[in-house]
This record gives sequence, structure tokens and C-alpha cells, in this order.
Amino acid sequence: MRVHYGIMLILFVVITAGAADFPQSDTWERQIELRSIMFASNIDTNSDIVPAGQVQKASGLSILFSTAVPGAGQLYTGSWIKGIVFLAAEVALWTGSSKWNTEGQDLEDQFHDYVDIDNHWNYDKWHENYNSGTDPSTHHLPRDENGDIVKTQQYYEMIGKYNQFKQGWSDWTAGGPDLTPRRDHYETMRYNSNRAFIKASYCTMAILGNHLISALDAVLTYKRINARARMNMAFTPVINEPVICTGLALSW
Repeated sequence: MRVHYGIMLILFVVITAGAADFPQSDTWERQIELRSIMFASNIDTNSDIVPAGQVQKASGLSILFSTAVPGAGQLYTGSWIKGIVFLAAEVALWTGSSKWNTEGQDLEDQFHDYVDIDNHWNYDKWHENYNSGTDPSTHHLPRDENGDIVKTQQYYEMIGKYNQFKQGWSDWTAGGPDLTPRRDHYETMRYNSNRAFIKASYCTMAILGNHLISALDAVLTYKRINARARMNMAFTPVINEPVICTGLALSW
């Protein structure tokens, strides 16, 4: 709903000296001159006036810009501080997301190589030494339709997480500790990799939130602009004489 309150203050400027002596053409020339003067004055002095075009910018392109690139809509409508804050947050979050994803992937590659290339966990050793009496089988390594071991994410998790696979570690000995130094090192790398990926996911969620908040702020900015007082200067010819009309309009 739009509520429009108009307060019109009409100040009649009547040229009292020799109005009847001037020809009709002079009267209109004076009106044109006064209109030019007031128009120039309105542009120079009324910096808080919100033109209709600016409202359209805020309601349309600014919201679209803020949704696509947080802060862009605020910069477009002249909200420099908020625009820079949203934009800086976007850059920081994308940087963090890239950093943590890269770190997580590097650590994942390292603990994969630790068991695949360095052979610190071996299926044959585990199968040879596994004792279901002391370590009941609660989990099964993933296999394909031919019964061959498939090295999925679940595979890499199981061999380090569960004691039933401890016999496969290269430094495991009968009667020794369940958590051997190499198994512990492997689990530390896997833990750090998972933590890095979690941090990257937090950054991703924050990026989505930054887009949403920036778009909502653009909507609120539009409403504030639309509610700002607009001062308009106009001329109305009354009995062939210029009349200055000052209008104050409030809307929301």
C-alpha cells in the first residue's frame, strides 16, 4: 500500500510594479527565465532529492546485481560502505573455500598414497592374520560384482577406523597395541583432510548466506529510498504570471 501525503506551500510572487505595462510576450519570457533559474537551483542545491529513475534502479538492477555479486547492487545505488563490506566478505569466503578444499584434497591424496603406494596397509596381511574370535567382523570392505575390493571412501575409512582391520598395518605385530604409529599417522591425515573439507563447506554455506543477505539488503535499501522525502519544485502559470509551488511528498 502506498500512502502519499502532500503538503503544498504556495507562495505567490506577484509582480506589482507595472504588470499591466508589459506586453504578453514579455510575461512568458519572464516565466521561461524563472523556470530556468529554479531548475538549475534544484539540481545544485537539493542533493537529497530521489529521482524516479533512482528508485527504479534500486528496485530492479540493484537487487539483481546484489543477488549475482553481493555488494554490487549496494555500490550501484551509492551505498559504498555496505557494498565494500559485502564484496570483501564474498572474496574472503571464496578464498577460504578454495584454500580449504585444496588442503583437504592434498591430505586425501597423501593418506591414499600412504596405503596404496607406500603399502602401509595390506589386504593380504590382514586376511592372513585376522582372527574373528578376538576381533568380531562388524564391517565389510566394499567389493564389486566380481568380489574384488573396491577402494572407495568407505574403504579408506574402515581400514583406519575399526580395530578389526588392524592386522593389515605394516607395523602391526601380534600382542602389540591396536593403534600402531603408522595407523595413528594415517588417521591423523584422514582427520585433518575431513576437517579441511568441513571448513570449505562452511565457507560455501556462508557464500550462499552472503548472497541472500545482500539481496535482502538491496530490497530494504529500495524501501528506504522510496520512503525518503522528495522535494519538487514546479511552476504553475496563474493569470499569465509565474507562481512558485514547493511540494513535499512522503511515501513508503
